Amino acid sequence: MQAGLSEDFGAGEPADRIAAGRYRTCVCTSAHGLAVFGEALDTPGLGNHIKAVACGAFHLCVLLEEGSLQCYGSNSCQQCEVPADLREVVMVAAGDQHTCAVTSIGDLVCFGEDHVGQCRVPPDLGPIGAVSAGTFHTCAMTVDRRLACFGSSRFGQCEPPEQFAHQGSVIAVAAGGKHTCVIESGSRHLVCFGDDTYGQCSVPDNLGPVLMIAAGLRHTCAITDSHELVCFGDDFFGQCSVPEDVGIVAAVQAGAYHTCAVRLDGCSMA
Repeated sequence: MQAGLSEDFGAGEPADRIAAGRYRTCVCTSAHGLAVFGEALDTPGLGNHIKAVACGAFHLCVLLEEGSLQCYGSNSCQQCEVPADLREVVMVAAGDQHTCAVTSIGDLVCFGEDHVGQCRVPPDLGPIGAVSAGTFHTCAMTVDRRLACFGSSRFGQCEPPEQFAHQGSVIAVAAGGKHTCVIESGSRHLVCFGDDTYGQCSVPDNLGPVLMIAAGLRHTCAITDSHELVCFGDDFFGQCSVPEDVGIVAAVQAGAYHTCAVRLDGCSMA
């Protein structure tokens, strides 16, 4: 599960420095190392050159500063089989059992579980500016800010409103379990589509413009203009119960059943 970041959020924010998966949370340390919480996972030989991290259900992938990608954990669906010719990676996303990477020239490469087409990148997408991987689907935002989703659309999670197929229509995307959320260009309003069984697509009427979004298995979180964290959807495990003392939030990531936030002072809360 991934987060989507508005261009208005500001450069250098720690959006890709923390990742929440199904059973673990990963944090890139200030020394560019990796800390893993939750289900243990061996990550030998990483060193202190980590640029970004992404967590799937049973695997994690790290993007190193020189642009190479390394993945660890379950490889039951080849989600850790990084293509030998994959170079100059600038972004990584992890779904349940698949992985996607964007290169410096905007190529999107996905590998791993593909039984519903979540790794079948449409050939006519053009250069990609952002990617988010859900449970069984993938959503990409092109550099000219069009949205394209592929994979399972049983609940409509790959069927965005028509306006998001047009140039300049979207500025961020987050793919969840069976739903997808985007930040609309211009208004910066949050729009969600797909499964709404738990209210994960029922955006609060008074939310207003947002800076960043994250989609979990059955919940959604957003950071507002005032850097307030708002979450809605399934709250069985407290994943939508934002602590009163969370303060001003700089980044958020949504796992399957938990949420992690980074405060503006750099402290992480889960």
